[in-house]
Amino acid sequence: MTFKEFSDKYPNKGLNDYYIFLNANKTNLMDSHNQSSVKSAPSNNEQYNYSTSQLNKKNAQGNSTGTLVLVLSIAILLVSIYTGLYGLNVITGIIVIYGYFTSCPSCGGWFVREKMNSSELNRESGYKDVKRVDKIKDMSGRQIAQNERYEQVHVTRITYLNTYCCRNCNYQWQSKSIEEKY
Repeated sequence: MTFKEFSDKYPNKGLNDYYIFLNANKTNLMDSHNQSSVKSAPSNNEQYNYSTSQLNKKNAQGNSTGTLVLVLSIAILLVSIYTGLYGLNVITGIIVIYGYFTSCPSCGGWFVREKMNSSELNRESGYKDVKRVDKIKDMSGRQIAQNERYEQVHVTRITYLNTYCCRNCNYQWQSKSIEEKY
């Protein structure tokens, strides 16, 4: 069944569902071939159901990058502990955190987020307290004291609606972000 036929038959389903449907039918047809009886694809009125193992197989395909990064980060952690290069731990931690926060909410793949669109939702003006440090120097240029103070500055807060797309499964999602301009 082509994606066009699938989308005509199930108009509320997307590309991810089409792949799951194909995998479910391929498994059903292989099982039925072994039992010498052929099962047909679901009709317009039937709902197609997937087992938990089939959904987990689909989700595991997107997690291969995450697993690779996790294994590499554990290897780097062990090497850094053995050699005493603890800066590698910081770098590995940054990579793992970045990979986690750029992962797809649908398939779970790391480093797959691609920004499609960004639109401004709201712009508001306000004030924010900012800590300022004044350094007091003597005649030779050495610092002899410092004064800390708080100052209110004018701030423009811009709220954006960002649309992202997964490079693995083409799932699209949205999130809000706030930018402050002084």
